[in-house]
Amino acid sequence: MLLGALALSGCGGSDAPVESGTTSTGAAAPTVGNRPVRVVHSILPMALRGDDSKDMVEAMRQAIEAHGADQGAVHVELAPDSDSGADGSSDPARTGAVARRVVAEPTSIGIIGSLTSSGSKEMAPVTNRAYLPIVGIAATAVGLTRRSDGAPGMPRDVAPTGKPNLVRLVPNDARQSLALAEYMKAESIGDLVILHDGQTYGAGLAAALQRDAPRSGIKVHAVNVMATDGDAARVARAAALRLTGTKRTPAVLIACNSYRSAVAAARAAARSNDRVLIFGPDSMALRGVYANLGAEVERRVYITSYLLPIQYYGPMGYEVFQRLTKRLGRNPTPTALYAYEAMTLLLEAVHEALPDQASLKSRTTKEQRAAVTAALLHTFDRGSVIGTYSIDVHGDTTNRLYGAYRVENKELVRGQAIDTGVVS
Repeated sequence: MLLGALALSGCGGSDAPVESGTTSTGAAAPTVGNRPVRVVHSILPMALRGDDSKDMVEAMRQAIEAHGADQGAVHVELAPDSDSGADGSSDPARTGAVARRVVAEPTSIGIIGSLTSSGSKEMAPVTNRAYLPIVGIAATAVGLTRRSDGAPGMPRDVAPTGKPNLVRLVPNDARQSLALAEYMKAESIGDLVILHDGQTYGAGLAAALQRDAPRSGIKVHAVNVMATDGDAARVARAAALRLTGTKRTPAVLIACNSYRSAVAAARAAARSNDRVLIFGPDSMALRGVYANLGAEVERRVYITSYLLPIQYYGPMGYEVFQRLTKRLGRNPTPTALYAYEAMTLLLEAVHEALPDQASLKSRTTKEQRAAVTAALLHTFDRGSVIGTYSIDVHGDTTNRLYGAYRVENKELVRGQAIDTGVVS
């Protein structure tokens, strides 16, 4: 069901006990006052076109200022890390390399990021073995928290310990697929070609939509892979041409992590078939993507995202959004609210897990991190800037709303919320 509408403008660490005065190398560990420093790392594509990553880092900093860096027995600091590849987007190999470095540093107490499911999957096993918690603010692939066969327990390729360490604040792609199918149905789509990049996120979402679209009366004509940025325009052009002459409204879905592929595919599809509509999931809800489509293309674009119209975040979310707007001198990307909540949630988990010096000195690095992870997983009916939510045993949020948008003048507008109902 579509609910409401409102334009959205811009919208393996060491096992040795960690002493407060030394690091694993024997060097003096940083302290502030009498509190040892613990570091939260963000892993984001800092070279991404647009202001998305910069806004998220600024939101994390504001969360620390608002709630205090001194939490329990420790002083929390933010270390922004970049996993940008050659095109500015997240590079999974770089994400993994950064995560391995972060895990090796005993002062590290948590990670916020990555923006992509492929990046999150790359760093998940190494952080899981080290019990280092991750708070996800964008990665939506189901396989990060659920087994592909639907059986209970964690997927061992991302959680080799069998226990979750990734907690995400955004609904997974089982919900996004339902939201896409509902949005397409509302726009009278009858015929569909699905394009994806063959990676964790794109392939997973494509498989889910291939199942869900027919249930909404939509015929899926083909599922095609854009293996490289160079393939995107060619594959999208062929998809759009395949839909020429269909009696019902045709659409192409583009699911990929590369902003170059997304933009090239959208442009090629729009120019090859003047009837085809272009649907994109949350990977296209980044300003670095939708703001670069061009006026003739953006009018044909429909986007779903875990980002909701601003009224759904309530007074707390609106207040933080306004503070960020004042601080930045412009409207921040709405993803900044999730970054703010991720840092706030981690600060409170650190406070709960490490309340005093005894909780530090009596625990190894892994035990400290495991205690923070346990606190995150105990999140229940939490009121926050992104609404009220709980975290389930897999690490998924109980939030079931997805946003649905159009693009106008390089902005996401005409926002609606789609209730995806109960998804097992």
